[in-house]
Amino acid sequence: MFLAGEAMEEIIDADQSENEPERQARAFRLLRSELSDLSRLYDWEELRQDPLTKDFAAATDDTGLYMPSSLGGISLVIDADAEMEIAPRSRADAATNEQGYRYYLYRPSATALYDGDDMVLANGGATFASDALTAAGTTVTDQYMRIGYQQMYYLISNTVTPFAITPTYRGTSIQSDGVFSIRPSETKKINMVDTAEEEVRDRDVKVYWWSVHPPVFRNEDPIFLPSRDLVVKRVIAKLPNAKRRRPIGQNALDDALQQALSMNPPFEYPYGVRGRNGQRIDFNAEFYASRDDERNGESLLRDVYS
Repeated sequence: MFLAGEAMEEIIDADQSENEPERQARAFRLLRSELSDLSRLYDWEELRQDPLTKDFAAATDDTGLYMPSSLGGISLVIDADAEMEIAPRSRADAATNEQGYRYYLYRPSATALYDGDDMVLANGGATFASDALTAAGTTVTDQYMRIGYQQMYYLISNTVTPFAITPTYRGTSIQSDGVFSIRPSETKKINMVDTAEEEVRDRDVKVYWWSVHPPVFRNEDPIFLPSRDLVVKRVIAKLPNAKRRRPIGQNALDDALQQALSMNPPFEYPYGVRGRNGQRIDFNAEFYASRDDERNGESLLRDVYS
Protein backbone atom coordinates (compact mmCIF):
# COMPACT_ATOMS: atom_id res chain seq x y z
CA MET A 1 0.00 0.00 0.00
CA PHE A 2 1.12 3.55 -0.72
CA LEU A 3 -0.53 6.96 -1.04
CA ALA A 4 -1.68 8.46 -4.32
CA GLY A 5 0.41 11.57 -3.64
CA GLU A 6 3.60 9.51 -3.63
CA ALA A 7 2.84 8.26 -7.13
CA MET A 8 1.56 11.61 -8.39
CA GLU A 9 4.69 13.45 -7.25
CA GLU A 10 6.84 11.22 -9.45
CA ILE A 11 4.37 11.38 -12.35
CA ILE A 12 4.11 15.19 -12.25
CA ASP A 13 7.89 15.49 -12.13
CA ALA A 14 8.26 13.29 -15.22
CA ASP A 15 5.49 15.22 -16.99
CA GLN A 16 6.86 18.64 -15.95
CA SER A 17 3.35 19.75 -15.05
CA GLU A 18 4.03 21.26 -11.61
CA ASN A 19 2.21 24.49 -12.55
CA GLU A 20 -0.40 23.06 -14.91
CA PRO A 21 -3.51 21.88 -13.04
CA GLU A 22 -5.26 20.59 -16.17
CA ARG A 23 -2.38 18.25 -17.03
CA GLN A 24 -2.21 17.12 -13.42
CA ALA A 25 -5.95 16.35 -13.52
CA ARG A 26 -5.42 14.32 -16.69
CA ALA A 27 -2.63 12.37 -15.00
CA PHE A 28 -4.91 11.64 -12.05
CA ARG A 29 -7.61 10.36 -14.44
CA LEU A 30 -5.05 8.07 -16.04
CA LEU A 31 -4.01 6.90 -12.59
CA ARG A 32 -7.59 5.88 -11.79
CA SER A 33 -7.91 4.13 -15.14
CA GLU A 34 -4.72 2.13 -14.59
CA LEU A 35 -5.83 1.15 -11.09
CA SER A 36 -9.10 -0.12 -12.52
CA ASP A 37 -7.32 -2.15 -15.20
CA LEU A 38 -4.71 -3.62 -12.85
CA SER A 39 -7.25 -4.57 -10.20
CA ARG A 40 -9.25 -6.63 -12.72
CA LEU A 41 -6.22 -8.58 -13.90
CA TYR A 42 -4.78 -9.96 -10.65
CA ASP A 43 -5.79 -11.13 -7.21
CA TRP A 44 -4.15 -8.37 -5.14
CA GLU A 45 -4.07 -9.10 -1.41
CA GLU A 46 -5.41 -5.77 -0.19
CA LEU A 47 -8.36 -5.86 -2.58
CA ARG A 48 -9.58 -9.25 -1.31
CA GLN A 49 -13.00 -9.01 0.32
CA ASP A 50 -14.89 -11.09 2.87
CA PRO A 51 -16.36 -14.18 1.20
CA LEU A 52 -19.94 -14.09 -0.03
CA THR A 53 -22.38 -16.95 0.55
CA LYS A 54 -24.61 -17.54 -2.45
CA ASP A 55 -27.72 -19.63 -1.82
CA PHE A 56 -28.67 -21.28 -5.10
CA ALA A 57 -31.51 -23.14 -3.38
CA ALA A 58 -33.21 -19.80 -2.73
CA ALA A 59 -32.77 -18.54 -6.30
CA THR A 60 -36.03 -17.64 -8.04
CA ASP A 61 -34.87 -19.06 -11.39
CA ASP A 62 -31.94 -20.89 -12.98
CA THR A 63 -30.13 -17.82 -14.34
CA GLY A 64 -27.78 -17.56 -11.37
CA LEU A 65 -27.17 -14.91 -8.70
CA TYR A 66 -25.76 -11.42 -9.01
CA MET A 67 -22.24 -10.69 -7.86
CA PRO A 68 -21.29 -7.18 -6.69
CA SER A 69 -20.81 -4.68 -9.53
CA SER A 70 -17.39 -3.96 -8.03
CA LEU A 71 -16.22 -7.52 -8.73
CA GLY A 72 -12.60 -7.68 -9.86
CA GLY A 73 -12.35 -11.46 -9.96
CA ILE A 74 -12.83 -14.72 -8.06
CA SER A 75 -10.09 -16.53 -6.15
CA LEU A 76 -12.06 -19.59 -5.06
CA VAL A 77 -15.56 -21.05 -4.93
CA ILE A 78 -16.33 -23.81 -2.44
CA ASP A 79 -19.36 -25.80 -1.41
CA ALA A 80 -20.34 -24.06 1.83
CA ASP A 81 -21.13 -27.34 3.61
CA ALA A 82 -18.68 -29.89 2.18
CA GLU A 83 -15.77 -27.44 1.82
CA MET A 84 -15.00 -28.87 -1.60
CA GLU A 85 -13.64 -26.62 -4.31
CA ILE A 86 -15.88 -25.91 -7.30
CA ALA A 87 -13.70 -25.26 -10.32
CA PRO A 88 -14.49 -22.69 -13.01
CA ARG A 89 -16.11 -24.25 -16.07
CA SER A 90 -13.39 -22.71 -18.26
CA ARG A 91 -10.64 -24.70 -16.51
CA ALA A 92 -9.38 -27.43 -18.82
CA ASP A 93 -7.12 -29.29 -16.40
CA ALA A 94 -9.65 -30.41 -13.79
CA ALA A 95 -8.90 -33.89 -12.45
CA THR A 96 -11.16 -36.63 -13.77
CA ASN A 97 -12.37 -37.62 -10.31
CA GLU A 98 -13.03 -34.14 -8.97
CA GLN A 99 -16.64 -33.47 -8.06
CA GLY A 100 -18.53 -32.58 -11.19
CA TYR A 101 -19.85 -29.13 -10.36
CA ARG A 102 -18.50 -26.11 -12.21
CA TYR A 103 -19.23 -22.41 -11.86
CA TYR A 104 -19.17 -19.67 -14.46
CA LEU A 105 -19.63 -15.90 -14.65
CA TYR A 106 -21.57 -14.07 -17.31
CA ARG A 107 -23.12 -10.67 -18.01
CA PRO A 108 -26.90 -11.22 -18.02
CA SER A 109 -28.10 -7.87 -19.30
CA ALA A 110 -27.09 -5.08 -21.65
CA THR A 111 -28.93 -2.57 -19.47
CA ALA A 112 -28.54 -1.36 -15.91
CA LEU A 113 -31.08 -1.73 -13.12
CA TYR A 114 -31.44 2.05 -13.32
CA ASP A 115 -29.74 4.78 -15.37
CA GLY A 116 -30.08 8.40 -14.33
CA ASP A 117 -28.88 11.83 -15.43
CA ASP A 118 -30.07 14.18 -12.68
CA MET A 119 -27.70 13.38 -9.82
CA VAL A 120 -26.77 16.04 -7.26
CA LEU A 121 -23.67 15.10 -5.28
CA ALA A 122 -21.21 17.33 -3.46
CA ASN A 123 -17.51 16.80 -2.99
CA GLY A 124 -17.15 15.13 0.40
CA GLY A 125 -20.75 13.96 0.26
CA ALA A 126 -21.99 10.66 1.66
CA THR A 127 -25.46 11.06 0.11
CA PHE A 128 -26.81 12.03 -3.29
CA ALA A 129 -30.16 13.19 -4.60
CA SER A 130 -32.07 12.23 -7.75
CA ASP A 131 -35.68 13.31 -8.20
CA ALA A 132 -36.19 10.86 -11.06
CA LEU A 133 -34.88 7.90 -9.04
CA THR A 134 -37.11 8.87 -6.13
CA ALA A 135 -40.13 9.08 -8.44
CA ALA A 136 -39.30 5.73 -10.07
CA GLY A 137 -39.41 3.95 -6.72
CA THR A 138 -36.72 1.47 -7.79
CA THR A 139 -35.34 -0.60 -4.90
CA VAL A 140 -31.63 0.18 -4.82
CA THR A 141 -30.59 -0.85 -1.31
CA ASP A 142 -27.32 -2.83 -1.34
CA GLN A 143 -26.79 -2.10 -5.04
CA TYR A 144 -23.59 -0.62 -6.47
CA MET A 145 -23.54 2.62 -8.44
CA ARG A 146 -21.09 3.85 -11.06
CA ILE A 147 -20.82 7.61 -11.57
CA GLY A 148 -20.15 8.74 -15.14
CA TYR A 149 -17.51 6.76 -17.00
CA GLN A 150 -15.18 6.09 -14.07
CA GLN A 151 -15.06 2.35 -13.36
CA MET A 152 -15.22 2.87 -9.62
CA TYR A 153 -18.24 1.94 -7.55
CA TYR A 154 -20.25 3.17 -4.59
CA LEU A 155 -22.53 1.00 -2.45
CA ILE A 156 -26.03 2.40 -1.84
CA SER A 157 -27.44 1.59 1.58
CA ASN A 158 -31.05 2.85 1.39
CA THR A 159 -33.94 3.33 -1.02
CA VAL A 160 -35.27 6.73 0.08
CA THR A 161 -33.84 10.14 -0.69
CA PRO A 162 -31.22 11.21 0.17
CA PHE A 163 -29.51 8.02 -0.95
CA ALA A 164 -26.54 7.09 1.26
CA ILE A 165 -23.35 5.82 -0.40
CA THR A 166 -20.06 4.23 0.65
CA PRO A 167 -17.30 5.35 0.33
CA THR A 168 -17.61 9.13 0.58
CA TYR A 169 -17.44 10.86 -2.80
CA ARG A 170 -14.25 12.93 -3.25
CA GLY A 171 -14.57 14.00 -6.87
CA THR A 172 -15.74 17.28 -8.40
CA SER A 173 -19.13 18.41 -7.11
CA ILE A 174 -22.06 17.48 -9.36
CA GLN A 175 -24.71 20.18 -9.35
CA SER A 176 -27.77 18.84 -11.14
CA ASP A 177 -27.03 16.73 -14.21
CA GLY A 178 -24.78 13.92 -13.01
CA VAL A 179 -24.94 10.72 -15.02
CA PHE A 180 -25.04 7.55 -12.93
CA SER A 181 -25.82 3.87 -13.33
CA ILE A 182 -27.12 1.55 -10.58
CA ARG A 183 -26.20 -2.11 -10.97
CA PRO A 184 -24.61 -1.12 -14.28
CA SER A 185 -24.66 -3.38 -17.32
CA GLU A 186 -21.16 -4.75 -16.64
CA THR A 187 -22.46 -6.43 -13.45
CA LYS A 188 -22.08 -10.22 -13.64
CA LYS A 189 -23.99 -13.21 -12.35
CA ILE A 190 -22.50 -16.44 -11.04
CA ASN A 191 -24.11 -19.74 -11.96
CA MET A 192 -23.27 -23.38 -11.31
CA VAL A 193 -23.80 -26.54 -13.35
CA ASP A 194 -23.43 -30.26 -12.72
CA THR A 195 -21.80 -32.91 -14.92
CA ALA A 196 -24.82 -32.90 -17.24
CA GLU A 197 -24.50 -29.11 -17.67
CA GLU A 198 -27.76 -28.64 -15.76
CA GLU A 199 -28.04 -25.64 -13.44
CA VAL A 200 -27.59 -26.56 -9.76
CA ARG A 201 -30.32 -25.37 -7.41
CA ASP A 202 -29.75 -27.36 -4.23
CA ARG A 203 -26.80 -25.87 -2.30
CA ASP A 204 -24.94 -22.87 -0.94
CA VAL A 205 -21.52 -21.86 -2.17
CA LYS A 206 -18.97 -19.56 -0.63
CA VAL A 207 -17.28 -17.17 -3.06
CA TYR A 208 -13.87 -15.71 -2.26
CA TRP A 209 -13.49 -12.60 -4.41
CA TRP A 210 -11.59 -9.40 -4.83
CA SER A 211 -12.88 -5.98 -5.85
CA VAL A 212 -11.82 -3.39 -8.35
CA HIS A 213 -9.86 -0.55 -6.80
CA PRO A 214 -11.92 1.91 -4.74
CA PRO A 215 -12.14 5.56 -5.87
CA VAL A 216 -8.93 7.63 -5.70
CA PHE A 217 -9.22 11.41 -6.00
CA ARG A 218 -6.87 12.91 -3.40
CA ASN A 219 -3.16 12.71 -2.71
CA GLU A 220 -3.93 11.26 0.71
CA ASP A 221 -6.06 8.42 -0.70
CA PRO A 222 -4.43 4.99 -0.32
CA ILE A 223 -3.60 2.79 -3.29
CA PHE A 224 -4.01 -0.88 -2.42
CA LEU A 225 -1.34 -2.36 -4.66
CA PRO A 226 2.08 -3.55 -3.48
CA SER A 227 4.30 -1.60 -5.91
CA ARG A 228 4.30 2.14 -6.61
CA ASP A 229 6.83 1.62 -9.41
CA LEU A 230 4.35 -0.43 -11.47
CA VAL A 231 1.60 2.18 -11.25
CA VAL A 232 3.92 5.13 -11.94
CA LYS A 233 5.46 3.51 -15.01
CA ARG A 234 2.09 2.57 -16.49
CA VAL A 235 0.81 6.14 -16.14
CA ILE A 236 4.01 7.76 -17.46
CA ALA A 237 3.97 5.45 -20.49
CA LYS A 238 0.62 6.98 -21.50
CA LEU A 239 1.46 10.66 -20.96
CA PRO A 240 2.99 12.07 -24.18
CA ASN A 241 5.30 14.62 -22.54
CA ALA A 242 6.31 12.35 -19.69
CA LYS A 243 7.21 9.38 -21.88
CA ARG A 244 9.38 11.60 -24.09
CA ARG A 245 11.39 12.71 -21.07
CA ARG A 246 11.37 9.27 -19.46
CA PRO A 247 10.90 6.54 -22.10
CA ILE A 248 9.46 3.32 -20.69
CA GLY A 249 9.46 0.24 -22.90
CA GLN A 250 7.39 -2.91 -22.64
CA ASN A 251 10.24 -4.80 -20.98
CA ALA A 252 10.34 -2.24 -18.18
CA LEU A 253 6.58 -2.53 -17.72
CA ASP A 254 6.79 -6.33 -17.67
CA ASP A 255 9.61 -6.24 -15.10
CA ALA A 256 7.63 -3.86 -12.89
CA LEU A 257 4.61 -6.16 -13.07
CA GLN A 258 6.67 -9.22 -12.14
CA GLN A 259 8.15 -7.34 -9.20
CA ALA A 260 4.68 -6.36 -8.00
CA LEU A 261 3.44 -9.94 -8.32
CA SER A 262 6.43 -11.19 -6.32
CA MET A 263 5.40 -8.79 -3.52
CA ASN A 264 1.78 -9.99 -3.55
CA PRO A 265 1.08 -12.81 -1.04
CA PRO A 266 -0.71 -15.78 -2.63
CA PHE A 267 -4.34 -16.46 -1.79
CA GLU A 268 -4.55 -18.72 1.26
CA TYR A 269 -7.01 -21.60 1.03
CA PRO A 270 -9.55 -21.33 3.86
CA TYR A 271 -9.60 -25.05 4.68
CA GLY A 272 -7.16 -27.93 5.06
CA VAL A 273 -5.47 -29.48 2.03
CA ARG A 274 -7.36 -32.37 0.45
CA GLY A 275 -6.24 -35.04 -1.94
CA ARG A 276 -7.93 -35.82 -5.25
CA ASN A 277 -10.19 -38.29 -3.42
CA GLY A 278 -11.60 -35.42 -1.35
CA GLN A 279 -10.09 -36.63 1.95
CA ARG A 280 -8.17 -34.27 4.21
CA ILE A 281 -4.42 -34.89 4.19
CA ASP A 282 -2.65 -35.47 7.49
CA PHE A 283 0.88 -34.16 7.06
CA ASN A 284 1.82 -35.46 10.52
CA ALA A 285 1.39 -39.10 9.47
CA GLU A 286 4.54 -41.25 9.46
CA PHE A 287 4.53 -42.39 5.86
CA TYR A 288 7.19 -45.11 6.11
CA ALA A 289 6.75 -46.74 9.51
CA SER A 290 6.05 -50.15 7.88
CA ARG A 291 5.61 -51.71 4.47
CA ASP A 292 1.87 -51.15 4.68
CA ASP A 293 2.42 -47.57 5.82
CA GLU A 294 4.93 -47.09 2.98
CA ARG A 295 2.36 -48.13 0.42
CA ASN A 296 -0.19 -45.85 2.04
CA GLY A 297 2.36 -43.06 2.04
CA GLU A 298 3.12 -43.50 -1.64
CA SER A 299 -0.60 -43.38 -2.39
CA LEU A 300 -0.96 -40.28 -0.23
CA LEU A 301 1.93 -38.58 -1.99
CA ARG A 302 0.32 -39.31 -5.33
CA ASP A 303 -2.86 -37.68 -4.04
CA VAL A 304 -0.94 -34.60 -2.92
CA TYR A 305 1.22 -34.10 -5.98
CA SER A 306 -0.93 -35.48 -8.81
